[in-house]
Amino acid sequence: MVQKGTLLDVGCATGDFLYKFQVMTDWSVIGLEIVPEAAAVARAKGLIIIEDELEAANLEHDYFDVITLWDVLEHMANPAKVLNICFTLLKPGGILVIKSPDPSGKEALMFKENWIGYEAPQHLFGFPKSVLVNKLKEMGLSEINIIQTGSDYSSFFVSFGHWMKKLGWLKVSEFIISVTHKPFGRIIAGIIIRPIRWLGINASCIYLCQKPRYEDKELL
Repeated sequence: MVQKGTLLDVGCATGDFLYKFQVMTDWSVIGLEIVPEAAAVARAKGLIIIEDELEAANLEHDYFDVITLWDVLEHMANPAKVLNICFTLLKPGGILVIKSPDPSGKEALMFKENWIGYEAPQHLFGFPKSVLVNKLKEMGLSEINIIQTGSDYSSFFVSFGHWMKKLGWLKVSEFIISVTHKPFGRIIAGIIIRPIRWLGINASCIYLCQKPRYEDKELL
């Protein structure tokens, strides 16, 4: 039987990930969400939601087995501080999971300034893979594994739409962006995006890293 644990999802939005994770694992889960409307939807799913910034949440140190930040870190005004707080909240041996757009990835290099990952003011920072890995190592996190991911299809097609707009193809741009937000368009976009992702044209990275156990610290 898999041992139960505790998970904190920072920036949990409407709680979709938290809810599915809790149902699948029966773990204790907590979400942090500063948008009241999103927090209300998450609570309606029966989830424990703290409606506050991570810095002010007053959570217990060395408590969580897993902390996740799904497309959240790039929105933070002080990402270094957020990462350091996550480190203190993790149990020794706990896992930190971060998903963030990669400005050094092929999709960003392809679309340049039209890339959705540079979207401001929603995205305050961009973290090239090597920069974020170095920061995580500097904090003392180890066993850093990186999974390149295309995220969903929308990042590619919205970026493509912005590129069309820059070329003066305004109607084409509007059509591409609008159709990928409709059910039928999502299906078509999902089919088209597969060979693009197979070619390694990815938008984001998922970082999985571990806080050293007490015995690991003694060996350092």
